[in-house]
Amino acid sequence: MIPWIQNISTSDVIAGVHRSQGNTAILIQIGDPGTIHPTPKCDFREVHKFWFLDTEDSTDSSSISPADAHRLVDLLRYALEYDINVVSNCNAGVCRSGAVAEVGIMMGFRDLDAFRCPNLLVKHSLLRALEWHVNEDEVHSVNGVPLRQDWSNDNEKVFILARERKKHRERFPCARVIDTYKTEAPFEFVEGTAWPTAHRTDPVYWNPPKES
Repeated sequence: MIPWIQNISTSDVIAGVHRSQGNTAILIQIGDPGTIHPTPKCDFREVHKFWFLDTEDSTDSSSISPADAHRLVDLLRYALEYDINVVSNCNAGVCRSGAVAEVGIMMGFRDLDAFRCPNLLVKHSLLRALEWHVNEDEVHSVNGVPLRQDWSNDNEKVFILARERKKHRERFPCARVIDTYKTEAPFEFVEGTAWPTAHRTDPVYWNPPKES
């Protein structure tokens, strides 16, 4: 089966709220320089740590470096080659980790439809490390769909992302699920849906369907 990739927030790493992976996934943690990455609630096959800011200013010394980009690409290539699932996290689980997830999906990973709006500097840095074409005129997008209204400052970014996240939750009501440490139940994927079919009991946890 094609491995999947999922972007999540730091709080989700701490709580263990992500796709059930049973110690078969690697975790990519991205944090601000000078911060300490939290200990994941769930076990992972491997954990890889990065520190760079969520900035799109390439002149900022704390932005993603070419070395970071090459290391991330090497991890994605390795995981894809050996059918290893990937969980990528950053503070909000949207921009930096979203860029890693989006490039991973472009490389061939399965998309779990987690809400993402990739940081374009991170995305383009990974594409350059892959020696792929970079669209310098690219606008921000949500899950691959360009925004009709892009932001020009951080305040606009906050409001636009809040609006787009609400739309995404309405479109994919099951996109933030999975109590990985309470169930070993298999996932049943249905064509055209974002998550496995299951009886939801609340916004985070799910119960496997009862056998008939």
